[in-house]
Amino acid sequence: MQALQPYDLTKAELLMIINLRPDNAGVLDCIVEELDQRFSEEVQEQMLRAVVDVLGAGEEEEEDGEGG
Repeated sequence: MQALQPYDLTKAELLMIINLRPDNAGVLDCIVEELDQRFSEEVQEQMLRAVVDVLGAGEEEEEDGEGG
């Protein structure tokens, strides 16, 4: 995912981001080691926007959108 290249994430972190498609800082914190130390809150928001823009919403949002 080229949108996240500038952030120097590990391959494992990128793979988890692609699989989980985080849409909030709490989930991103579980994926990226030392998130708060490596990235400012502004950069974290930029990362989340890039994920949602490129990959779309995660499974929870898709399931919520289904009228059952």
